[in-house]
Amino acid sequence: MKSDKRAQQNRDATHVTRNILRSIIKAPEKYTEDEVLLKALRSQGGVAKLEYQIHIGDRLDSKSSMSLNTLKRYAD
Repeated sequence: MKSDKRAQQNRDATHVTRNILRSIIKAPEKYTEDEVLLKALRSQGGVAKLEYQIHIGDRLDSKSSMSLNTLKRYAD
């Protein structure tokens, strides 16, 4: 049962990562002052390790930290 919870958390974090990147593409000017996000975007590992909350539309999404290998596994 625990692995199902962890798998769901990893899927959710991967989905939020995609949403964050899409939001940056649509409106990069909103993120130019966000030092935490800019630092994380310097490497794939930084993106994977990023713990972040973001308002996209009317939703608050939270991304939890994960390893780069886990992010790649769930990104397929």
